[in-house]
This record gives sequence, C-alpha cells and structure tokens, in this order.
Amino acid sequence: MAPDLLAGARWECTATPAGAIEHPDDLEGSASPWWPATVPGTAAGALAAAGLDPVRRDYDGEDWWFRCRFDGHADDLAGLLTCEGLASIADVYLNGEPVGHSENMFRTLRAEVAPLGVGNELVIRCAALRPLLATRRSRPRWKTVMVTDQSIRWLRTSLLGRIPGWTPVPLPVGPWRPVSVVPRDGHELLFRRLVASCDGDDGVIEVTLVF
Repeated sequence: MAPDLLAGARWECTATPAGAIEHPDDLEGSASPWWPATVPGTAAGALAAAGLDPVRRDYDGEDWWFRCRFDGHADDLAGLLTCEGLASIADVYLNGEPVGHSENMFRTLRAEVAPLGVGNELVIRCAALRPLLATRRSRPRWKTVMVTDQSIRWLRTSLLGRIPGWTPVPLPVGPWRPVSVVPRDGHELLFRRLVASCDGDDGVIEVTLVF
C-alpha cells in the first residue's frame, strides 16, 4: 500500500469568529493565535495540550480551522484524500481549492486529488453550529429537557457536551478521525456491496463495486 503523505505532518489549529473568514487565504490576516494540534483529534485536545481550559469554551460559536503542510509523491501520482470523520459541518481545501464538504461527523469524506508537488497545504474548516441552530425549523413532536438546544436533532453530530446533566466535557470539533492523502498508482477498491435475492426459482446476486 502506498504511504500516507500526511504521515508525520505537523498540524495546527485556530479559532475565528463565526463567518468572519470564508477562505483559507484570509487566515494570514487574522489575529487569532495558532496552537499545535493532533490529528485525529479535536480543538479541545489542542487547547488542553497548550495548557488552556478546554471546557469553558463556546465551540459552537466559533469557526475552527485545522491545517498542515506536506509534500507530494516523487512519482507524480494522483492521490486519494480521505477524512474518516469531521465534526461537524466541515469544508476541506487543498492548496486553496475546495475539495470536499461534510455535514455528518460519522461519515467518511473521500476526494480524488491531482498529482501534488512540493509544499502543499491542507486546510479543514469546521463551521460554527450556533448560526445553524438558530435557524427556524419545524417544532419537534416530542421535546426533551436533556439537550441544550432542540435544533441539534437536525445535525448529524455528537450530543457529548450538549447534555447539561452529564459530566461537563468539551464539544467534539475537528478531524476526530484519521485524515490521509495516499498516492494511487492504479485502481483501488473503495466500496463493495452484495445483495442476494430470489427471482422465481433462480437466485440472483447483485454486486456493486466502487473504485
């Protein structure tokens, strides 16, 4: 298997006001500090490693940016970017170009990338959820007093940190599962599905392969 180009990459993260920055190019003009980050990991983990309080922070009220720099493959091969879990509404940029969007922290995001040279930058923005939670939606048929906001049911994200009765824990924000960029020198099986059924007296097997 080809090596992961992000192996050993040094990640860092920062927080900006919700919606204040729309593109990674504008981050250099931000006065927000950058903290070393671990991927897979969360914003809270980066703050804790920096000696800051990871609990008393409004993670839903800020945009969180994660970035790293890495070099491409010596053989000039195309690659596959895989983000196995991004919490929770995330946009992914490679060298300033958008390559993926995720709205479910439990699903994997994959994107084909062109051959990469030296000095690439991967940026992940995890958008603030508070503006989305403020959007008016239909009222739930049954309400619960467990969660801090009834609108959280519309988002595919964790309830950790959003249930006041539980032990206080920071909200999971960031690339909480592995992120990789792997060169591809041929076809690679990404997904397969077999469905068995009956058609009269015959057995039928439908096979779906995604390369």
